[in-house]
Order: sequence, then structure tokens, then C-alpha cells
Amino acid sequence: MQGSAGWARRWAARATRAVLLAIIGMGGGRAAAHPFDVDLYGQQLTVSVGEDDVVVDILAEVPTRVVLEDAAVQLGGAARPTPAQRAAFLERWLTELRDGYRLFLNGAAVPFTALPVEGENGVGDAKFINYRLRLRAPLGREGVQQINLIDDNFPDQRAVRSVLLRLRPAWRLDASTLVRWDADGALIDRSGAWSALEADRELRLSVQPRPAWRWTAAGLGWRLGAAGQPDPEGWLAGRDALVRADGPAVQRGAAAGTAGALLGLALLGGIFGVWRARAR
Repeated sequence: MQGSAGWARRWAARATRAVLLAIIGMGGGRAAAHPFDVDLYGQQLTVSVGEDDVVVDILAEVPTRVVLEDAAVQLGGAARPTPAQRAAFLERWLTELRDGYRLFLNGAAVPFTALPVEGENGVGDAKFINYRLRLRAPLGREGVQQINLIDDNFPDQRAVRSVLLRLRPAWRLDASTLVRWDADGALIDRSGAWSALEADRELRLSVQPRPAWRWTAAGLGWRLGAAGQPDPEGWLAGRDALVRADGPAVQRGAAAGTAGALLGLALLGGIFGVWRARAR
């Protein structure tokens, strides 16, 4: 009898787990998990400062154990989850994650708009379930813009996060908590590094419009530079967008522009001289 009872309990546990896995939609997909233990929550963010908006791409990695426990509560005794139940469960997680991100522009709170994400959401493996978000907010184009992004998700949990920052060449990065010059002029760049510090829940940065002449000169300098130079029509990594970081490219571009102008003047002078000689 005890053997039968034990078998029944094991069968019930497997059946319950199967139902829970079904409601969270966990298949054979692999999670792009952080390189730490399975009890850590992970957040991977890419913050893109466009010409007139800020877009934040987020991969939140939640321990599978936590999601299964939540699914058990939300399931409410249902024998088999319906598509509506699965959709509601996923939307609940996404909504709570969205609400955990707050954005301030020049000190004023600005609401995010959720954008579509590519691929299947709310799937993972035995370690983590992945939730993907893409959030957008408008950005002013005039003057210095102070941007503060705050992550209030999982405040009482062991969590790690990594952040990448990129900007359109129309902007220069004055300073940030992620990428900056130190007092000695050395570059500090923590892009992509994992951190568990509470202070890193907030990303602070200040950007300013790049003067048109500097953009033109830097773009020419980047094109004339060695392989691996930034793309003047693409995105700049935070370190390449820092004030003063484009100095060598500006000098190279200005020198090339000056040389081109002098060559053009010399050519015009030669043409004018020939014309004067013939006119006599």
C-alpha cells in the first residue's frame, strides 16, 4: 500500500509539473542565461538613444522554480491550462516587468510605450524563463537631455544586471554612470559587465546634440580611419559617443577637408591662370 501511495504521489507531482510547464509555455528552448547560479534573477538591457526617442530592449531571466511556483498559484486547480490562461499568465508577468521600469527625462517622469518583440516570449529551460520587453519613450532634440532609467524589478531578490548603451551620432555623451572619463582622463566602461550593486539599478546619463560641423568632420574621419572605426550612419557605442572621444576622427576629417579645399582652390587657380593666358 505504501508503495502504491508513493507511486501515486510521484505520478501526481509529475502530472502537476507537466501542467505547470504547459501554462508557462516552457518547451525545449534554451535561455540566454547569465553565467551565475539558478537562484539569481538576471536583467540584460540595451539602451538606445535615437535621434528623437529612447528605446530599451530587455531580457529578464527569472528562475524557472519561481515561475513554476507562481503558475501553481495562478492555475487555481485547473486540470489543463487553456490558451487564454497561458496568455493571461504571460501578460501578467510582462505587465509587472514593464511597470518596474521608470524613465525620467530632465527630471520629469515619462511613460513608456511597449513595442513588439521578435520571437516567442515566456519560454526557457530548466534554469530560467525568459521575458522580453521593448520599451520606447520620446526624447527632445534640443539642448542637453538628462536621462534616468530606474529598474525596480525584484527589489527583494538576489539579482544581477548588465547594460549596453548606444547612441545615434547626432548625440554626444557628456557622462553616465556606465561609461565616463575619470578624474585622470582614463576611460571607465562597464558596458556588458554583470553587477549586483543596488546603485546599478539606476542608469543616469547626460547627452547633448553633436554640432553639425563636428558630426561631418568626425564622419569623414571615421570613414578615412583604419578598420574597426565607428559607422557614422549607424549606432555608436557609449565609449565612442563620449565627449572628446571623437577628437582624433574630427582632426583627421578636418585635415582631409582642408586638404581637399586647398586642392580645389589650387585647381581653380590653375584654370583661371590658363584662361587669363589665353585671353591675352
